[in-house]
Amino acid sequence: MAVTNSGTDRREITRPTWIRRLAGVVRRHGVVHSTLFATLISVVGSTIFCHALYSFYGVPRVGVALIMPTLAPLVIAPPMLYVLIRAIDLLGRVESEVSEQRQRLQNAVEVAQQQALKADSAARAKSDFLAHMSHELRTPLNAILGFSETIRDTRLGPIGTEAYRDYAGHIHQSGTHLLSLINDILDMSRIESGKMELDRGRHDASELVNECWALVAAEAESKNLSFDTSGIETGLGVSGDRRAIKQVMINLLSNAVKFTPKDGRINVDAANDGANMVVLTVTDTGAGIAPEDIERIFEPFIRLEHAETGTGLGLPLAKGLVELHGGELSIESDPGSGTSVRATFPDRP
Repeated sequence: MAVTNSGTDRREITRPTWIRRLAGVVRRHGVVHSTLFATLISVVGSTIFCHALYSFYGVPRVGVALIMPTLAPLVIAPPMLYVLIRAIDLLGRVESEVSEQRQRLQNAVEVAQQQALKADSAARAKSDFLAHMSHELRTPLNAILGFSETIRDTRLGPIGTEAYRDYAGHIHQSGTHLLSLINDILDMSRIESGKMELDRGRHDASELVNECWALVAAEAESKNLSFDTSGIETGLGVSGDRRAIKQVMINLLSNAVKFTPKDGRINVDAANDGANMVVLTVTDTGAGIAPEDIERIFEPFIRLEHAETGTGLGLPLAKGLVELHGGELSIESDPGSGTSVRATFPDRP
């Protein structure tokens, strides 16, 4: 990272050497003492000069001619010299302060450059680490999931003890959860580093919502939750990465199902806001969120007190994916009154 000077940079004004030296003398000795010293030189110099002229032209040194060379500079010189020396003193002080400010700014720029280089190096190291860990963790996890699924489903023959099948089911469930967590962390990292690539396209909003609901429908049915999508406009299209949009909707629907008590209701609405954006709204009749917690829940790994499960990555990841599409994610909620989450996406590429 380097800083270059453009043609519009301010150029430093060059002062004559004698002004800089005089300003230094004034700063060392003070304005008053410098004025008195300059007045003395003026009086002595004027007297010597005038008497030299008198001698050259033969003017008699009597009366006014004798005292004027001394009296005039003594009366006129002090205020004029004071103003001049004061101006020189201010000029010197201003230039000194400007020079100090310039030096401080230069030091600040150098520090910022060093910090930027360190941050860039840290970001590259983080990306390399996550890419390496992605391979190292996913490879054994895929093996765990594959073998446990084979045992659970008894694909190679019956199991002597039924408990083994239950154990295999628990292994598969835990491995799936761990793989999901790893994927969320990697996605968050890609978003933060600006390396998340979107495969943009236009997709039917109703179809996306139904596909996402199918993944959480079993848990919703166990709690007897009703689900309504009548608020989705017919033929409404959403533009963006299909996997990312589904990931956002799955997170929002999972939270709605998780925090809505039995016999509750979940509604999904989708409409064009008239500004080339589609607003997807998930509303539930759950416990709600306190105002002081609404901003906190967008921070990674933050879980509310009444959240029994979860990693605290769902909403931060959803927010990052929505903003990556140029949209916004907002929440309206009151404790005991349910929660409404709005996610906006472009309606066309």
